[in-house]
Amino acid sequence: MKSRVAGLLALSVLPLAVVGPLLAQEQELPRSLRFSLGQTLSYGDTSGTTDESILLSTTSLGFKTSLKTAITDLSFDTGTALRIAGDGSGGAESEFDQPRLQLRYARRAADADIAVAASFRRDDITYLRLLDIFVDEEGNLLLPDDIFQLQGSGERRDYSASVQVNARKQAPLTLSFGLDLSGRDYVGVDTDALFDSRTIGANLGVGLRFSPVMQGNLAASASLYEAEDIEETERLRQSLSFGLTRKLREDLSLGASIGVSSTETETIAGTERIEGLTGSLDLGIDRPNGAISASIAADTTLSGTRVNAQIGRSLSLANGGSLNATIGVTRPEDTGEIDTVATLGLNRPLGTGQLGLTYSRSATLIGVDQEERLVNQLSASYARPLTETLSIGLNGAYVDSDGDSRSSLSTSVNYALTEKLAVNTGYRFDSRASDGADNDDSSIFISLGRAFDLPF
Repeated sequence: MKSRVAGLLALSVLPLAVVGPLLAQEQELPRSLRFSLGQTLSYGDTSGTTDESILLSTTSLGFKTSLKTAITDLSFDTGTALRIAGDGSGGAESEFDQPRLQLRYARRAADADIAVAASFRRDDITYLRLLDIFVDEEGNLLLPDDIFQLQGSGERRDYSASVQVNARKQAPLTLSFGLDLSGRDYVGVDTDALFDSRTIGANLGVGLRFSPVMQGNLAASASLYEAEDIEETERLRQSLSFGLTRKLREDLSLGASIGVSSTETETIAGTERIEGLTGSLDLGIDRPNGAISASIAADTTLSGTRVNAQIGRSLSLANGGSLNATIGVTRPEDTGEIDTVATLGLNRPLGTGQLGLTYSRSATLIGVDQEERLVNQLSASYARPLTETLSIGLNGAYVDSDGDSRSSLSTSVNYALTEKLAVNTGYRFDSRASDGADNDDSSIFISLGRAFDLPF
């Protein structure tokens, strides 16, 4: 199987054929350079490693720069934190944690564009169990696939790199292709459930513009997953599909696709190959205040063919908020049981504050065996200004799957000393339950943050 990596790498040379049009003259637009400094003190059983309350000091440093021209976007973000924690016996331990690097580059031309990204992050697993770490800026809970295996001590290191090229954007026949690499390494862990892994993938797309109301797309992809687990797992997945989208009238569109996929898994016990058809049918209706959608799709997984059907509605609320919701059913081939799936996203003013709520129930792939589990995720936030400089906030998150659960709740009072200097204090509670064992952490905290915009 390893020889097939060469096939994936071969696609990486394709972008070189179309980057020529991107080398155009630039015109300068805004640029920025920001340095941030933060200090947080917390007291409580914050790490879950001791029954005694400890004092934890975290000093964070961050640096971010961005440069924009008429055809180019470049951003670089880096940071780290110095953590000093009591060891429960009157002493203290210190470490540098959460070093991160993120680089993004995009270049646009009239008929082509290219995007390159790379990132690295290292975390202490002891402090990586708090759910709010995985909540993005829009309030969505983005869980890693190892969320239920994060236990004990050690380090987790994530890295990724990708390149994506789109060419002939104005032509009847468009091209897109990309290459991506991602991986995760663990250092000093004390469980076999956490092991090093990496994935390399490639994709190729051909777009066909038959008419102003009808488009087609031919897509091919391949990915190779390698894990240093007990089974020495290697998994190659390949797929090919063709889809059509047609606008039936101004407010009604219909899409359909059909394809094939294969997954070959190789372990020390032997090789297993699963093949099957994939397909989807999508209907979209535009409404004055949002949209209505309906879809049915089939995909081939390690457990066989899974069929999903759902309907959805998006709304722009009269008070300036928004609502997005879907509900449907899913049926895996191996069990034949029908389960409910759903999503909900709500953002709306509430009094003088702002409420955000997201919920999802979905079939999610967990771990090296790509075990399909129904996962419930919920995150909520509420922020309310009391004065021009004083506000309160409440945040919560919850995830549950087959008896494994995580929850987090925090409340805070925030005060803006100046436009770029703020202090906040509050209380947080975290709970974890797995295999009948419960672990609750709680702490009080106070933090101070300052941002510096430098001339550039």
